[in-house]
Amino acid sequence: PFYSDGRRLKIILSNIISNSIKYADLSKEQSIVSLSIRNNTDGCNIMIRDNGIGIEPKYIQNIYDMFFRATTNNEGDGLGLYIVKEIIDKLHGSITVDSIITKGSTFKIQLPSL
Repeated sequence: PFYSDGRRLKIILSNIISNSIKYADLSKEQSIVSLSIRNNTDGCNIMIRDNGIGIEPKYIQNIYDMFFRATTNNEGDGLGLYIVKEIIDKLHGSITVDSIITKGSTFKIQLPSL
């Protein structure tokens, strides 16, 4: 079994999935958001992948900064990923992102069982 703070997990998933939808590449025939969750002996691995507009490499290091926005394509206050990172830190987890412009992004989250 995996134990964690359900309210915080909901915020993490909601923010990242919401971004996947907001930053979908509308020029593609089909937009995709996939979610994978796997338990292991140490906790839980979550992977959220999309085929959206992607994040430019020069911005990757800043995406978790408060008020940072990597694009002007959509409205937002630049707090979503900042909040995600703060919550993951409080849960003693980690988050990484792989992203390619025009191909999409993959967020990988590792959370220990509490």
